[in-house]
Amino acid sequence: MDMKWFPIIVFALVCFSTNLNAQTPDKEFLNGNESKLYYEKGQFYLGDYKISETGLKNLLPIDLYQQASEGLQKRKKGKRLIVAGSILAGIGTIGYITSGVLAYEDLYVGSLTLLSSMPVYLSGVACLGVGIPFYCIGGSNIDKACEKYNNSSFAKDVTFSFGTTRNGTGIFINF
Repeated sequence: MDMKWFPIIVFALVCFSTNLNAQTPDKEFLNGNESKLYYEKGQFYLGDYKISETGLKNLLPIDLYQQASEGLQKRKKGKRLIVAGSILAGIGTIGYITSGVLAYEDLYVGSLTLLSSMPVYLSGVACLGVGIPFYCIGGSNIDKACEKYNNSSFAKDVTFSFGTTRNGTGIFINF
């Protein structure tokens, strides 16, 4: 075999062995959140940077800031109700089980324990029933505010990136 064909064969093997679905940007690039506002684990982020409460107030327009802060308040109230409801429902369940054991021993004491544990259990279930929708609605309001900001004209940035395409390498322009 003639050695002048060796570099051409190596080049062809490298070109044909790359990903054929590379016309679109890499998934890591798409998930990079370059300048996107999002809420995660109790904190707002713009790209990779945490945003404080005052920074969020300065960044968002008044209506989006009000929507995001109302969502945060509902989410916090929902979280508190979920925690309180879980504790009360747990105590009520333990009281109900205890009343069953006590009713086996002494019917009078068991029925009193049952009567005292049932309101605790029901109040816990009621707190859960109110807290879970509050938590979900608050999170939805936060997500909507972030989505409105990201879709608005002042949140758009033109980015250039260099990466692989179906035909080799190329430049991506996102705007």
